Amino acid sequence: MTIAKAHEVATKGPKPKGRGRKLTPANPLKSITSLVYADSHPYGVISSSAFDGILHLWDLRQPTATKRKKPRPTKTRPVPLYTSSCDPTTYGSTRRARGITALAEGSGPTAGLLYALGIDSRVHTYSALDLEALSGHVRPAIDAQDAYAHTHARMQTNSFYVKLAASPCGRWLASGNAADGRAYVFDVASKASAARARDVSAGQCEWEGGVELRGQTG
Repeated sequence: MTIAKAHEVATKGPKPKGRGRKLTPANPLKSITSLVYADSHPYGVISSSAFDGILHLWDLRQPTATKRKKPRPTKTRPVPLYTSSCDPTTYGSTRRARGITALAEGSGPTAGLLYALGIDSRVHTYSALDLEALSGHVRPAIDAQDAYAHTHARMQTNSFYVKLAASPCGRWLASGNAADGRAYVFDVASKASAARARDVSAGQCEWEGGVELRGQTG
């Protein structure tokens, strides 16, 4: 199966006219950075890109033809089953989209949740069923911190070499770091439970950050 330009927008901009036309800069490449099989969709795979926080869910039962017949058939791009309707990396103090370096799916107490490590130094949470972003929807006047976004004051993930992993029990989430040989562990089960309760009560709450693990630096 081949999905060409999986995260590209299927539109073309107008071409410049006239003798003195200028070349327009090419759109940034939206390279695929991570793939995970979807537990909620037996034939689905979820992809992320280096450009933004939009995720796609693809149906692997839609193969592309490997042999060409005459007349040559019209090329049709596969359509994802689900696409994130909003980008959580654009919320907060910046509106510029940030890419995703790694994906990890929850299990047990975090079943139905999907975690995405962004180069904005945050782990964002999505619904694994329809890829809707759960993090980023913060009301500054009410919410002290985003319960669905996991981060640390010294966490730096502005590199696509940094990865993410979920524990088999579904409680813990481990993230690498782009500097100083550090790693961070988050108790995502406790945060997920608190966030679900908070959606109902809309009360004030203080959130705990991740645990920092330091490796040998010298």
